[in-house]
Amino acid sequence: MSRFFVLTGPESSGKTRLANALAAKMNLPLVDEYARIYFSTGPRQYTEIDIDHIAYRQEQLEKEITQPTIICDTDLLTCLIWKKVVFEVWDEKMATKIASYTDRHYLLCTPEITWEADPLREKPQR
Repeated sequence: MSRFFVLTGPESSGKTRLANALAAKMNLPLVDEYARIYFSTGPRQYTEIDIDHIAYRQEQLEKEITQPTIICDTDLLTCLIWKKVVFEVWDEKMATKIASYTDRHYLLCTPEITWEADPLREKPQR
C-alpha cells in the first residue's frame, strides 16, 4: 500500500519548497504540482474545466509513481478548494473521492511567511 504525504495550503505558503526539501532529505519521489506545469505553457485565464483537467493530470502523475511512499506538492484537495473559492462550486464527486483516501497524510502550510510574487500567483491579499 502506498503512503502519500501531501503538502496543501494557500499560494505562497511554502508548499513547493517544503515538498522539494522533504523529497530530497528523505530520498523519496516527488509528484510536482501539475497546475504549475499546465499554466507555464497554457492559458492564464482559466475555467472550471481547466481545474478538472489539472485534477485529472495530478492524479495521473501520482499513479506513475510505483514506490510505496510519495511526497506530493498538492493533490485533489487543492483543486476542490480552488473550485469552491474561485467559482463557488462544490464538486461532490471530487469531495467523495478525497474522502475515500486512506493512504494520505496532509501537511497544511499556512501563510505565515512573506508572500512572494510569481507569475502564476493571483491573490497576494488572501
